[in-house]
Amino acid sequence: MKVMITGGGTGGHLYPALAVADALRPKIGAESIVFVGAQRGLEAEEVPAAGYAFQALESVGFPRKVGPGSIRAGIALFRAVLRARHLIKEFDPDVVFSTGGYASAPVVVAAWMHRIPIVLHEQNSVPGRTNTIASRFASEVHLAFPSARRYFPRRRHLRLSGNPLRAAVLQGSRSRALRQFRLDEDRFTILVLGGSQGSHAVNQSIVDALAIFEGRDDLQFLIQSGQRDHEWMVDRCRALQAKTWVRRFIPNMGDAYELADLVVGRAGAMTISEVTACGLPSILIPYPYATGNHQKLNAEQLEDVGAAIMITEDRLTGAFLAERIDELMRDPRLLRQMALSAHRMARPEATDRIAAALVRYLPGVEIADPPMPERGRRGGDGGASSGGGRRDGGGRDGDRSDRGPGRGGAQSRGDRGPSRGDRGPSRGDRGQSRGDRGRPRRDSEGRRPGPGDDRRRDPVSTGGEAAEGVRPDRSRNRRSRGRRGGGPDGPGGAAGSSTASAGAPTGAAGGTGA
Repeated sequence: MKVMITGGGTGGHLYPALAVADALRPKIGAESIVFVGAQRGLEAEEVPAAGYAFQALESVGFPRKVGPGSIRAGIALFRAVLRARHLIKEFDPDVVFSTGGYASAPVVVAAWMHRIPIVLHEQNSVPGRTNTIASRFASEVHLAFPSARRYFPRRRHLRLSGNPLRAAVLQGSRSRALRQFRLDEDRFTILVLGGSQGSHAVNQSIVDALAIFEGRDDLQFLIQSGQRDHEWMVDRCRALQAKTWVRRFIPNMGDAYELADLVVGRAGAMTISEVTACGLPSILIPYPYATGNHQKLNAEQLEDVGAAIMITEDRLTGAFLAERIDELMRDPRLLRQMALSAHRMARPEATDRIAAALVRYLPGVEIADPPMPERGRRGGDGGASSGGGRRDGGGRDGDRSDRGPGRGGAQSRGDRGPSRGDRGPSRGDRGQSRGDRGRPRRDSEGRRPGPGDDRRRDPVSTGGEAAEGVRPDRSRNRRSRGRRGGGPDGPGGAAGSSTASAGAPTGAAGGTGA
């Protein structure tokens, strides 16, 4: 009863893997799960901090064009496959679960050589090269977006499951968030997420927007800046005397989402999965150099149903972003509709569904397939309610640094520009209570409602239906390999995220916090 999990390099690959591991843990124990990833990837810190064994591979990305780098990459891949084969012989897993990324390729190849079942998960609407190639060797491929089906030749192995999200995010507390981030309860709160590595383009536009909003006492910003821009961002916010809280990285995203009225950020798969599960309206700024332009396609799927406004980077300025924010603040009815539309797209059952698929490969372990909730309008006030099963850590989708040259792009369908004019009446003149801003209504304890139980499964020919009631053959006819006791030793006592204490509150009223 052992599962080997691989994938990482960025949060978009790592956090779905951690979410599935957390779902498996009560059934098989943490000692029956091992992660294999890049030595210098995000997973090297995050996995041990989550309580799982981690084994590192020295691996590099494969160049897209043939050249001298291809030879070096080929040699590195060969060595990594040998190392992965050694780990597989030592740990002897029953199934390998891969979430993609270049670090997963050696493990997938080694698992195929040892005839071990491989289950893949693709987070984006356009798959990466690793998952596209690995799908030919996989027993199952779980998709987050229906549009990704056309990129996989073996369609009978596809399952439409959604993106697994860590359940810890559901435990967010609004009152705790107000204390932790030192923000005001009565202000409109904008959560800014630039991806796991930060985004200078997003950060710059926020700083420029803050200059336009200077003097406003009706809004505040909670900003995940990333490592590179953190000090610069803190200095700029102090100079502007803006009501903000800036962190390199926000580990407790549950609290951040509980406090947010609007999300501004990249359109990575995990950010989108989180804002839909939370039922939050968003302004999405796709990373223009993502593989296959998948972030733009991700954002378009939310924009098409009225759940988000998309701003392409060639249109992004502080003034334009400030207009969009002000437009939404002055239209609580639109915010509510966006929140409801976002929630309708959520797949809160994704984590349990993928965990159930993996358990079918484990002898002696039983787990029921989670029911697929119905889609539809919730009762009551018509507001969106939060989804379930979200991962701990948001907006960390592996957005690379924005170093590339500016590229022109088509104007976003959501780039509609109201006249600048006045920024809108003061908060006291709006006459809107906090519950009128499009946020999901909360119960008497201040919590948002749980996952919608009245939503239906999307009719997808290659969706999750194919997986139900089918128990894979466990007689895998592996090549000779003796089962050895115990798994590989994970690194002990690894420190958690180095950014946990990187918060820097700024504001005119309270000055600069510690």
